[in-house]
Amino acid sequence: MRIFNFCLIFLFISSCSQELEETLHFDGRLSGYIYSRQGGVLEGAIVKLSSPHHSQEVETNAFGRYNIKGVPSGEYTVHISHENYVGASNVLHVGGGITTQQDYTLEKGQSKLSVSAASVNATVVKGDFELQVLSNSDWTIETEADWITLSEQKGTDNKDVKITWEENRDPEERRADIILSAGELTIIIKVQQSFPSKLLQVVGKVGDILSTEKTRVDLLFNGAVSIKSITPLYRNCMGEPIVPTYQSANHRVSFIYSCGRLAGTYPFTLEWEDPHGNLFRDNFEVKFFDKNLEIKGMVMGRFLVPNEDKLWLTTAQPSKSYQIDIKTLEVLNEFAIGTSVFAPVITQNPYNQKLYISNNEYIDIYDPQTGKRISRVKLPPVENQAFMHHYVVEMAFNNAGMGILRVFYSGSSGSDWFIIDSTDNHRIYHHGRNGWNERQYHEVRFIKTSFNQKNIMIYGTGVDERGLIQTDEKIDALYTRYSMFESGTDAIGIHYSRTKERILLKHGGMDILDNGQLFQVPYMGFTPYVVEFALREDQVYAFDGDTWALHVIDYKNNNILKTFVTGEGLWSNIISTLDGEFLITETDNYGHNPNDESLTTKFFLFNTSDF
Repeated sequence: MRIFNFCLIFLFISSCSQELEETLHFDGRLSGYIYSRQGGVLEGAIVKLSSPHHSQEVETNAFGRYNIKGVPSGEYTVHISHENYVGASNVLHVGGGITTQQDYTLEKGQSKLSVSAASVNATVVKGDFELQVLSNSDWTIETEADWITLSEQKGTDNKDVKITWEENRDPEERRADIILSAGELTIIIKVQQSFPSKLLQVVGKVGDILSTEKTRVDLLFNGAVSIKSITPLYRNCMGEPIVPTYQSANHRVSFIYSCGRLAGTYPFTLEWEDPHGNLFRDNFEVKFFDKNLEIKGMVMGRFLVPNEDKLWLTTAQPSKSYQIDIKTLEVLNEFAIGTSVFAPVITQNPYNQKLYISNNEYIDIYDPQTGKRISRVKLPPVENQAFMHHYVVEMAFNNAGMGILRVFYSGSSGSDWFIIDSTDNHRIYHHGRNGWNERQYHEVRFIKTSFNQKNIMIYGTGVDERGLIQTDEKIDALYTRYSMFESGTDAIGIHYSRTKERILLKHGGMDILDNGQLFQVPYMGFTPYVVEFALREDQVYAFDGDTWALHVIDYKNNNILKTFVTGEGLWSNIISTLDGEFLITETDNYGHNPNDESLTTKFFLFNTSDF
């Protein structure tokens, strides 16, 4: 009651009741007597009190009494030892603010203490070990490791203690000490638990079939391993038997996998053992690409932003537009567009930076930042045509705001082309009214803005001739015809470089105009389905749609340098980043079935250093 009243007064004066409580909490005391079983008390007996946070040691006086003051409240192990006597140990609780009384009686003789194992190699997974304690006295056993549990904390004479450990999920090895004490005797049992062996990285590299380089898979582990089995789960290709090789310097396992193809993904099961005999199983996939992206829907239109690694797409089911960063394969923007019966093509006008997307007989104009439609342009009626509807299938603009539209007539195979002036309220007029010779070029294809956005490139077809044309800024009758391309050549595709004046005309072979110089690549046993210029100025990538292979071609020397087999279906597009570091391919799962509601388009990114 005095303490309580004092505390109230002290709290009122100095608000230190918490400090007074802590003072009382730490003012524990342990005392008692040490006796001999043969009679009398023992002077000079050592009493040792210990815990992970506090330890004290005293000797008994001439009356066999010991007194340990200032003991923090908690659980303690007490060891009693005396020369020529068997020691004693126990675990007890010392309370704060009180004296705990504990007497001990020792047996004359020598203490004995031994264990069945001085060390334990713990498995990575959860497990246990039976430790035999052999003693002729009381003993205690403890550990500070929170991942180890002991079935006993104290005992007398001989007894088994079960040591249980938890699974090691850390990336490093774990070590701990288990301390066994009986009087003055102490044994430390060492516990070592290895870190879990893990598969850190899987790298696949498709081999060049024109060389001795084979398709290889590398598995990188976090430590030494011994491979027991690698089983492919892809059943459509038998391939060669897998014979792994191990490189101890970097813990790398390599094997040849002849079924691997560019853009393909292949599942495996793996079984291995670490140096401690722990067995591991895992499933992994080998991806022969650096990154991929899936877009819901069927891609209908594409536009590569000049001088930027960005791609605009339009899709059907759903009717949307996407902007993709082709260097990271991340979607930067997406928004809904109008539903069109015909394929919505897309381009960006460098004059006003707006997006132009065809929608049946209209052209919808969108803000690329917000995705909001800001205006709509209707195609003018076509004179002397029996077909009621026509729609845009190709369009491009130059930086003066002038553009060319290629249109089809619904219900007919006929086509025509128009000129559009975005600086004059998007006035659209037939090309024949602007001085073009209709007989000479009544049809155009492969419309594309030049790499400097100043001109528009078209491949014109007429009664008298056909050929590649570069318009001037106003798209009037003044134009440049690339006479080095033979006028009789029927192009099946034209590809333009985004970084310099390089033009590739596809037919049975390839004609490449590089800075005014023409290089003719003859038929090499395949017809290029899609092509792209490589960073190296004398090379192109060409995809063979018949054998599903990617060729790297030196067009200046008419030589196929490398050939890689490809997977994931027909590649409908190849795009190179401006710096040439990455190559992006496009494929799909829809087989041109517009009624399939689960249509997806896949993009794959490759580091060209692998080529």
